[in-house]
Amino acid sequence: MTKGFLADIAKYAPSHVLPAFVALVSLPILTHHFDPADYGRYILYLATLTVLGILSYAWTNSSTLRLLPQYEREGKLPQLINTYLLLSVLIPGLVALGFWLLIMQSELESDPFIEAALLTFLVNGMYFSWMTLLRARFKSGLYSIFTCWKSIVGTVIGLVMVVKWNYGIEAMFWGNTISTVIVFPFLLGSIFTRDTLVGMPVISRKVVVEMAAFGVPIAVVSLSTWALSLADRYLIEWLRGSDEVGLYSASYSITERTMNFVIAAFLMAEGPIAYKLWESEGIESSQKLRTSATRMYLIMGIPAGMGLCVLAKPLIELLTSEQYHEAWTIIPWIILGVFFLGVAHRYTAVFTLSKKTGINMYCVLAATALNIILNMILIPEYGYYAAAVATTISYIFMTALVVFISKRYMTWRFPTWTLARAGLCATAMAVPAYFIGHHLTDSVIVNVLSGVAVGVAVYGIALSVSGEVSSAEWKQVRQRIGLSS
Repeated sequence: MTKGFLADIAKYAPSHVLPAFVALVSLPILTHHFDPADYGRYILYLATLTVLGILSYAWTNSSTLRLLPQYEREGKLPQLINTYLLLSVLIPGLVALGFWLLIMQSELESDPFIEAALLTFLVNGMYFSWMTLLRARFKSGLYSIFTCWKSIVGTVIGLVMVVKWNYGIEAMFWGNTISTVIVFPFLLGSIFTRDTLVGMPVISRKVVVEMAAFGVPIAVVSLSTWALSLADRYLIEWLRGSDEVGLYSASYSITERTMNFVIAAFLMAEGPIAYKLWESEGIESSQKLRTSATRMYLIMGIPAGMGLCVLAKPLIELLTSEQYHEAWTIIPWIILGVFFLGVAHRYTAVFTLSKKTGINMYCVLAATALNIILNMILIPEYGYYAAAVATTISYIFMTALVVFISKRYMTWRFPTWTLARAGLCATAMAVPAYFIGHHLTDSVIVNVLSGVAVGVAVYGIALSVSGEVSSAEWKQVRQRIGLSS
């Protein structure tokens, strides 16, 4: 089980490593061309598109991923997939049309962001829905290829439009849209098989009802999670202004993209495996997967967070212009919050497997309410720094809730010793990484790269010495990254 899980993580990793790297590389270009107010406005539009995506297609994606093994076992797969494919076009199309008609009657009609953002939403709705079928079919290699193409080519097109042709920051939306449309024929060719072309494509009412029963609570959870992680941008805009949104978002982007690589890679690999195990082998195998996946998350997530903490200041200096540098102080708080979010995901999977998504919904809603209350109280006085602290407190609160409640439906062994050993190894790594990252030379980029390299080496050695990772596991890792046969 661990070997197969590692294999899928390795295949999904490029789909998160490369886009995160491209985003980090593009950040200094964007922050040098646009002031915090413009960058903050761009982030608010991205956040709004996320909400539209949650309401339009995220619920069908999550329900299809969960229901596919069941329909396959029952011999009804074409019914599910045909319905899903039609909904993936119909719902985003209707939502985009509705918003377009509303905008045409408002003062936003002349806003250059609107047209680009709505078109991005429409093509992304179809793209992410179709990509879900690749995940469900365990086509992790193709998933990574298409994701990397979309991210890299889209970012390059957007940056060329900004740097060479003097477009505004809305060019990043146009780049995203163009790269996605280019990949559509290849993506469709990968997902259309015999089981997607059986009979006349129709929408099955029964399938829609079952998808809604499972997916709507997931959508509410996703919407609440969005509010938990992104609503603070709107509150900062309202209470303090666009400048602080830009400062906050630049630091948050650096941290979240790095930490979410670890979280997302695990979720991508774990989800389809977990659902298949639950349907075919039952609770015992699912319990073992929970423990195994959590152990690997801790081994990767703890050093990633510790490394970001000790290199926070030089990283923000390297990746942003001077007017953004003051915001490095919120990075440790963001890291702590995102790490706890990753731990919470290990437990919320229990609700998804047992089809108790409504319980997860209430847990996230409670944490979101706490987050909004704390932000409303603290932001007027303390600004964007308070938003980082409030969000972290809310993530910790949500983690405590889901840990306590999920035990009613499944108990599994949390790898406590892994937590302790990974924490000690990461601390050993942090000391040399800090001094090298801050003081080695006068070059920030040399210091950061050297600090990361030394940190990775020290952490790897410490894991071996502590006995947390065996020689057999190191051999598996080397095989997955192509360093041994």
